[in-house]
Amino acid sequence: MLSKVQQHDLKECEIMMEAGEEKDCSLCSCNGCLADMITEMSFEKYQLAAERTAGSLNDRNRFLNFSMGLTGEAGEVVDYLKKVLWHGHEMDQDKLKKELGDVLWYVATIATTADLDLSEIAIANIEKLKKRYPEGFDEEKSIKRTE
Repeated sequence: MLSKVQQHDLKECEIMMEAGEEKDCSLCSCNGCLADMITEMSFEKYQLAAERTAGSLNDRNRFLNFSMGLTGEAGEVVDYLKKVLWHGHEMDQDKLKKELGDVLWYVATIATTADLDLSEIAIANIEKLKKRYPEGFDEEKSIKRTE
């Protein structure tokens, strides 16, 4: 049986080959190969790419580290938007994109640690919201929501 790192390397190599890219094996464990080919990104590819910088913690420490990191990065997004909305700062989309990217990285690595697929999480979330608000968001339905 392949280790998680070996499975990860194999999957990254497959993605590279599918994209017609040459893999530089001197970079294994796929440390950077994906960065050069990224022009579009699926959730699956993002999760694989995020693992490149996730380190080699055990699952317990991954959950601890990444959940704390997620909280910190979400706080940075809120703090930035506070400055835009309340302190008169101009909106810098690149700055917001970077902060949201950090949030996404932590969400992806937590999902990977839990053996969850971001695509499945996204689909389940949209289905939940469609069931909750079949006609789109409704303030009154939100107030009277029982779940």
